[in-house]
This record gives sequence, structure tokens and C-alpha cells, in this order.
Amino acid sequence: MIRKLSAEERATALDLAWRVFSEYESPDYSKEGTLEFKKCLHDEKYLAGIEYYGAFDRERLIGLVGIRSDRKHISCQFCCLASLRTIILCSISCKIKRFRII
Repeated sequence: MIRKLSAEERATALDLAWRVFSEYESPDYSKEGTLEFKKCLHDEKYLAGIEYYGAFDRERLIGLVGIRSDRKHISCQFCCLASLRTIILCSISCKIKRFRII
């Protein structure tokens, strides 16, 4: 299932973003770049301007897309299952386009 995340689910989504970033993206970033990404995950002003959509496997959040509130820019995409990453993120993106979210 894919749906918009509630405010209460944001912490779980940001934790997923950090775990995936740390494992798959961080090795390609400088230490400063990694610290900057982590800083963004704790910047309430920045985070308040993003709408979050998640993909779920039963009750478990397995994918995330963050869209700026002006709906003109996807600010982040993360998925915890590397082998299904493209399928899940494409599915979220298609659903977002179908419902004219962006």
C-alpha cells in the first residue's frame, strides 16, 4: 500500500532515510556531505516544507518519497529493500502522478 504519511509517522520515515543513506549513499559522500544530510533530517523548518508518502509491506514502512509542499520537486526517495528499490520508488512516483500530487 502507498499513502501519505501522518505527522506521527515522520520520525519513522526519517529514520528509514538515514539508515538507507548511511548504508548506500554515504560512502560516496564526503564527511561534510554526510553531516549536512544528517543536519537536514533534524531541521524542523526544512522538514515542515515536505509532504511524505510511504510504501508499506503490511504495517512496515519500506519506502519513502518526500515532496516539497509546492509539489514541484521530489526532495528525497529512499527504500530499505535494495533489490526492490526501483520497483517501490517507481510505484510511489506513479501513484503520486496518478493522483496529481505533483
